[in-house]
Amino acid sequence: MNRKALLTVVMLLVAVTAFALVGGAGAASSPKAKLAGSVPSWATSANFKSSASSSAYVGFRVYLNWRGAAAATALAKAVSDPASPSYGHYLTPAQFRQRFAPSQSQVLAVQ
Repeated sequence: MNRKALLTVVMLLVAVTAFALVGGAGAASSPKAKLAGSVPSWATSANFKSSASSSAYVGFRVYLNWRGAAAATALAKAVSDPASPSYGHYLTPAQFRQRFAPSQSQVLAVQ
């Protein structure tokens, strides 16, 4: 898979995961959302130094789940199992994205 296609897949994953984590469109009305388990153990008030500048760049990634994640897992197992009739019948990256990538509406909801 070329770099651009990989970046596209990663960005789609980011969007779907964010959509799933914040509960879809209903979360859009809230300016902040707390995600369970998203705070590392070292992030305590004793370790707080200062707030980030409002103009500072803050980089982060959001990974979106595959559409039909169970089917994607089953397909991966089938094409890897020598006893399966699907053994070795891999999808192209384009076929995989078409079948399992998050929908455009899910990506747009996260953006």
